[in-house]
Amino acid sequence: MTSVDRLGWQPTLFAPTLNRFELLKLKPDFPLRSYTLRVYRNHGVEQVLSALPPFLAFRGLEASINLSDYDDALTFGERTADVCLVWIDFDRYERLGDEELSDFVLERLDDLRASGDGLIVVANAPCDSARASALNPALQDWVDRMANVQILDLYSITTGLGESAFNIRRQHLTATRLSDASCLQAARQLGLCTALSRLDTPIKALAVDLDNTIYHGVLGEDGPINLTLTDDHRLLQEKLVELHLKGVFLVICSKNEAVDVKELFRVRTDFPLKPEHIQNWQVSWEGKANGIVEAAKVLQIGVDAFLLIDDNLGELTSVGMQLPNIRLAYAGTSPRHTLVALQTYPALRQRASSVTDALRSADVAANSERAALAAAASDPRAYLASLEVELTLVPNPLEDRARLAEMCVKTNQFNLAIARLSDIEVDRFLRDPQRRAVMVYMRDRLADSGSVAVIFMRREGDVLIVEELCVSCRAMGRHLEDVMISAAIQGTLSELPAQVVRFVHKVGPRNQPGRSWLARFAATDLGEADGSIDIEWDMGAIAALIESAPVTVQWSKT
Repeated sequence: MTSVDRLGWQPTLFAPTLNRFELLKLKPDFPLRSYTLRVYRNHGVEQVLSALPPFLAFRGLEASINLSDYDDALTFGERTADVCLVWIDFDRYERLGDEELSDFVLERLDDLRASGDGLIVVANAPCDSARASALNPALQDWVDRMANVQILDLYSITTGLGESAFNIRRQHLTATRLSDASCLQAARQLGLCTALSRLDTPIKALAVDLDNTIYHGVLGEDGPINLTLTDDHRLLQEKLVELHLKGVFLVICSKNEAVDVKELFRVRTDFPLKPEHIQNWQVSWEGKANGIVEAAKVLQIGVDAFLLIDDNLGELTSVGMQLPNIRLAYAGTSPRHTLVALQTYPALRQRASSVTDALRSADVAANSERAALAAAASDPRAYLASLEVELTLVPNPLEDRARLAEMCVKTNQFNLAIARLSDIEVDRFLRDPQRRAVMVYMRDRLADSGSVAVIFMRREGDVLIVEELCVSCRAMGRHLEDVMISAAIQGTLSELPAQVVRFVHKVGPRNQPGRSWLARFAATDLGEADGSIDIEWDMGAIAALIESAPVTVQWSKT
């Protein structure tokens, strides 16, 4: 299914009010990737699962579903699955107090988590539940602490639906008091928002049209004052700002006069979306595909990391035909449809931002000044010295576990082993005394880049094995790979002594930069196949290399 094929499904999938009949009309005529979904339940879930296929098919997926018996004891039974959904009506536990119920549920979830690596999705208590105020915060706290788990937010769904969220009269038929509207929205959240990180390329940037997309009207015809910011358009702009604050790049991609767009954002002080929220402007009468390619170069990300939002089907189709891997969102139905798309589009960041997310925009903005300094410098050392770079290396940063996994999944160019470690695999790695995951944080006098590299290492006898090595594209270009990687290995060897360092490497579709670095660093030819390279590690020589670099390097345990 191409991005253009997805356009016809969007008015149905992203409708503010879902229609089961219209959903069931959506039949894929393209191949789907299958995954296993195990559902543990004590009330009816069939209304959710019957509406799930079109949402999954939009992602190119289908689920092989295995239903448990109704089980208030949460014994869980068979546990092998890619995704486990825990679908529980917590009000059935009338004999347990709130604290007793929380303890019981979390103990059973701990047991489920310990028995497998698959994603666990837990439906929380809906808004009318007597248990919601006590149990839901405990569930959220558990999710925040654990690896590879997620909330299916029934509370938010039912709160939004209000009186239409429940249908007690049909409970004897459906085995759940949730209404069909609630079940349809739960299916959408489960189908589109389940974080199957290995199956979705993350969306890192939104390319956003202007006219009749983020306001009503045409700038070139109506002028900035006469454009209408409806309540729904305001909510849409607020959502764009929210995503920006969560680390998603915003690019204005509009066929308009640049001077008119500049005047628009100067005059319309009522717009929630401000110039400071925009990382790149592609405003011209050229094709939008070219603008997105240029924005990708500036932001140092792939075109496949973009979602283009436009009200013009012709523009979307043209861009989709030229850039087959881009994602497309049709904004021509209504701003409410577009808002739902931004709330539920697969692989679009919805979670709370990390420190690195908050720093990313400022770091990108500083790139032009770095480029000017590089052009003016007499040599690379002078350039680095002018930047006043500081590197902080932190072994096993448990609080940054999600970022470690994210870098494994997202990094393509400087990625030696392409291991794509999951959140739970990273969590287990961090707790093994014979392993280290060293995160590298970078800042210079222009901006704080946050976490830019991670090296996963394991000691086996007298060999320290570098199992994975990822360097963000934001760190590349400052010629610090030797220093960052050497310092991480040097610090690890001080805690896990070994004589030989072994680099595992694989051939991937885009990781030639990482392989080229290893070939140069090891002074050898890697060939065209997967393999490993052993280096007799000279602690003295490496210490001299690090000390001679015009940067500050600090090994930190915090």
